[in-house]
Amino acid sequence: MVRSNGLRLVLLLAAAYALPRAVYAEDVWTEVAPGIDHLHRTAPGPHDYHVVLVDLTRPEIFLRATGPGENGQRTSSFAASVGATVTVNGDLWDADNWSAYEPLGLAVGDGWGWRSDTSSWSFLACDPSKQCSYDPWGHLAEPSPRWWTAIGGMQDLLVIDGVPQSYAGDYYAQRHPRTASGLTADRGTLILLTVDGRRSQAIGMSFAELTAVMMEFGAHDAINHDGGGSTTLVIGGAVQNVPSDGGERVVANHLAVSVSDHVDPSCVGVENSKQCVDATQFRTCIGGIDRGLSDCGFFGLTCETDGLFAFCVDPRCVNGGQSSFCLDDTRIAICEDGVYHEGDCAGFGLPCVEGFDTAWCWADFYQASPSASSLGAPDGGALVLAAGASSEIWFELENTGLATWIPGTTMIAPLPRDAASPFAAADWVTPSRAATLDQELPPGSVGRFSFTLRAPSTPGSYEVSFGLVQEAVTWFGDPPGGGGPADGVLGVRLEVVEDLDTPPGEGGAGGTGAGDGAGGVEVGESDCGCKLVGAPARASAQWAALLALGLLTHRRTCARRRSRAPLHAGRAHR
Repeated sequence: MVRSNGLRLVLLLAAAYALPRAVYAEDVWTEVAPGIDHLHRTAPGPHDYHVVLVDLTRPEIFLRATGPGENGQRTSSFAASVGATVTVNGDLWDADNWSAYEPLGLAVGDGWGWRSDTSSWSFLACDPSKQCSYDPWGHLAEPSPRWWTAIGGMQDLLVIDGVPQSYAGDYYAQRHPRTASGLTADRGTLILLTVDGRRSQAIGMSFAELTAVMMEFGAHDAINHDGGGSTTLVIGGAVQNVPSDGGERVVANHLAVSVSDHVDPSCVGVENSKQCVDATQFRTCIGGIDRGLSDCGFFGLTCETDGLFAFCVDPRCVNGGQSSFCLDDTRIAICEDGVYHEGDCAGFGLPCVEGFDTAWCWADFYQASPSASSLGAPDGGALVLAAGASSEIWFELENTGLATWIPGTTMIAPLPRDAASPFAAADWVTPSRAATLDQELPPGSVGRFSFTLRAPSTPGSYEVSFGLVQEAVTWFGDPPGGGGPADGVLGVRLEVVEDLDTPPGEGGAGGTGAGDGAGGVEVGESDCGCKLVGAPARASAQWAALLALGLLTHRRTCARRRSRAPLHAGRAHR
């Protein structure tokens, strides 16, 4: 039976074309419910395992983990008690207090958190809208009031951001029964996997083999849960695998997938969310089922929502439940999901600053240092162009701030700010934005901004200066968000002449220009291939000055080329 979103068909076709035909002894697919598909596979090894694919985008599907007082049950018993469609075992538990069945890692069930360790054990956590993510051990993640479902796993993730992980040691290399879960890159599909082992028909899997199967089914992130005799999959109330103990084991906690058969009128369109219904109350809907109202006002708090998640707001959050502000020159107040925290920037040797409707410990988030340019000096130089001609130029800048530069957001822009430039060419992003990057640029890296400069039709001397801007955030020259360089540090001294072959004052209708071939002086080609044409012998003092300026630019350009730095010469295009 083909899944509604076509994922099963894609997986089967990929297997058929990418793998040898005799790899799988038997694949049996079953649609458990719309949006939930089950694969039972037996394969050479021998291997015997089950994969369940869950479409998290379907509003009637919701997740449920063991809550306080529900631990210490067999997987089938927990599934029956909560009416789950699919259930697997969860986390390991404390061997020093075996009979308590208390999981080692984070545990949140039906919105109730009862184990808060987020630092020494990896975990999967989801909010009511089924926005889920994995967190590696040692990350020191702060417990979030958004977590409605959370369950721990082993210390080591199987897949992180699409990259399979590799670990040394006997535990990872040995084959055992395994339980794992994963998420696709779009976070739209939950992947559950149980692997049988410790019997002649099923030898179990190593970490590497387990990881390969998870990635075959699209896991962008994945985690290993408790395995061995704990590994159990229950679908529709029946155990699907063969637990290695010969029967089900009592385990610490579980992860369940449930499907509701109706949507309460109060939850239509907001089937998996928390919504404020007035200034102090919010309603929780899970899988379209109305879980009732909660009253922040009972605690003297107000209700605030971001559209999918409502929360009670501490009265000290004077700017709202998602805000930050300075308490004094160094102390900062941070409100996240209505929870109030305080911190002291002085501990990092920094002041507290406010701007852009927020506050932070001041640092140069957006800062750049000129590194090189096509004009010779890192911050620019001189350029001679004929009237109406164009020249490609570039500036290379090092990201010396704390934030990554983003294509289409980090721009080099002409001054004055936000004004259309008379020097703009067709390749500019807009008349007031000269260029952006072609890829993200993290701190410590050097990026290039390339663009064409077009000379005006009127000869003369022009100063063309530039600044850097992070669109909708800050100009680099403006504290507190920007740390420099200041506007105008990057620039071009542009000399526009009527014709590069005709000195000023001698060309045109009444002149004798260099085109007559009388007394022309050519500055020969250098070893970098640059070529400039000088003035005739009777050139004016003004032309001589321009020639000297051109030679200076020429020498700097050629010197850069000899040093093998990437460069475009400032030549006129006519």
